Amino acid sequence: MTAINNSHTSLDSLISLATKQNWHRLGIFHTHDLNKNATNHTQRTTQKLTTRANKKLSTKNIIPTEYFCNTKNIPQIQHIAQYISAKKYPIQNAIFSLALNLLRAKNLLHKPHIKSTLQEYDWTPCDDLLDFALPCDEIDVLGLLYQCLLCEGEKNIMGAYYTPHAITKAMTQNLDFSKGQILLDPACGSGAFLLRLENANPSQIFGIDNDPIAVFIAKINLLVKFSDLEFIPQIYCADYLEFSTKSLFENKIQNPLQNTHFDYIITNPPWGVCKANKKAKSYTNDYVAHITSGERFSLFFVKSYEYLKPNGIMKFLLPKSMLNVKAHRDLRSFILGNGVLQEIRHYANIFSGVSTEFVSVEHKKLHKILESRAKSHIKLNLTTKCKIIKNNQMLEVPLSAFHISQNLNFSALTKQDLAIIEKVKAQGKFDLSQSIWALGIVTGDNKNALHKEHI
Repeated sequence: MTAINNSHTSLDSLISLATKQNWHRLGIFHTHDLNKNATNHTQRTTQKLTTRANKKLSTKNIIPTEYFCNTKNIPQIQHIAQYISAKKYPIQNAIFSLALNLLRAKNLLHKPHIKSTLQEYDWTPCDDLLDFALPCDEIDVLGLLYQCLLCEGEKNIMGAYYTPHAITKAMTQNLDFSKGQILLDPACGSGAFLLRLENANPSQIFGIDNDPIAVFIAKINLLVKFSDLEFIPQIYCADYLEFSTKSLFENKIQNPLQNTHFDYIITNPPWGVCKANKKAKSYTNDYVAHITSGERFSLFFVKSYEYLKPNGIMKFLLPKSMLNVKAHRDLRSFILGNGVLQEIRHYANIFSGVSTEFVSVEHKKLHKILESRAKSHIKLNLTTKCKIIKNNQMLEVPLSAFHISQNLNFSALTKQDLAIIEKVKAQGKFDLSQSIWALGIVTGDNKNALHKEHI
């Protein structure tokens, strides 16, 4: 828990003005507490600063049970994480040591391409971690341990919530790599999506992440996955929203992403308002101008669309709020005006410590001729349907149905729903423009408190 100094300034630095006003309204502290009794408001707000609404300040560790392949491994992983924490080893050194441990167990340390990858890092091994027994039935044991070592606040700030394997498998199945197709995960973390790819070779796989430890783990994971091949993993450390492919490789002899477009872009992007929104705009095309909210997952989406080939497929894991919250209308407008929305699949709460429900969105880029039709909302939107899958039930909804509401909500409307809406709109006899509104108050004692006439 971040320490709180007994001063008005320190409290202001920890909470927003809106939070402070809400706490004052709810009686959590009073205005005079800030000036006259700093100790009092510190005591009264300490607990609040570690609750769900203030996760960025939380120092508790969360075990990502959803990321385990075998939950029987939880005690072993917890033990290793607790040992590392007790020894106060820097996380990068601990992960580097465990990677050496894993590679040695797989008899891969002697291979030149693996030595070359390891030489990119100057992290110091912790000798006692080189002999720890690691579970052999986990897809991403290093990613598991890394998540256990990060506190909740760090995970929240970094967006380090790695996607459960059942979901990565579902979102990557049936991808065709037989004709040299290439895939990018622009927020790859430790490589959860990349590890689930079938019938792809390392030359067809690209990943980007702004966390150097996660990038290192993703490289090691691919080296283990393709242990019979000699290659250097195409995983790069950069902020996807703030780099250009040219600047990322300005010190390289060859830029493998220069003018590269992808057949598939699949990711679980970070979310939250991008403070560097203006900087992001300078590196991307005009599509970003449509994202007025500055939301990171929306910016990831439009930038990824830029790097997608015609007929290419994007699959994004996004918070459920993107379907109908007004702030995300900009993204819905972009999706409906560019390419074809093919599928929305609902998931329940899937991340430990996160109560938000998620959806996966599948979107296809079109050739320019069809693209112009989509932007005009003509025949394409009238005839094309989007699959909405929830609770193992599928509903096919015409894209035109998403234009019914002013906010372009992605609602699961049945044929009957659409028929009723069209009939109501066709009547058009009444609207609310001349309505007179009264405010009703529920008091619990209506008989004595409410009167038919003004008193």
